[in-house]
Amino acid sequence: MIVLVIVSLGAIMVTPRIAERMIAGDEQLLFFSELLAEHLKLAQEEGAPVSITGFKGSANLLKYDGTRVDIPGLRSIQAAEINDERTTGVEYRITIYPDGLCDHFILESDDLIFESSPLLMSVSKREA
Repeated sequence: MIVLVIVSLGAIMVTPRIAERMIAGDEQLLFFSELLAEHLKLAQEEGAPVSITGFKGSANLLKYDGTRVDIPGLRSIQAAEINDERTTGVEYRITIYPDGLCDHFILESDDLIFESSPLLMSVSKREA
């Protein structure tokens, strides 16, 4: 009985970490997940939408507070579509709303496509 309790406690402590790594094991998807969560929190604190600005031709994003971050493992975003409209020019904006939604976006790099699920505040990735 004691062995069973010890094994159960170990499983309880390790299972969330294993599940987290399996779900967010990809550093790019983890990056987008954390970025959206951070901006959702800001939008809720301010009670107003906040935006992340991206730049085609680079893998840079400008966070709401002005901090520049790189999408890990990418050289550049070649094309962006926000809410089913292909963006023109170099700059694109992804808006996060205080009610827990974000714009639907599709970002295309040389070999990968990232697409958001606005209701889930998550991003998926597929080969181009």
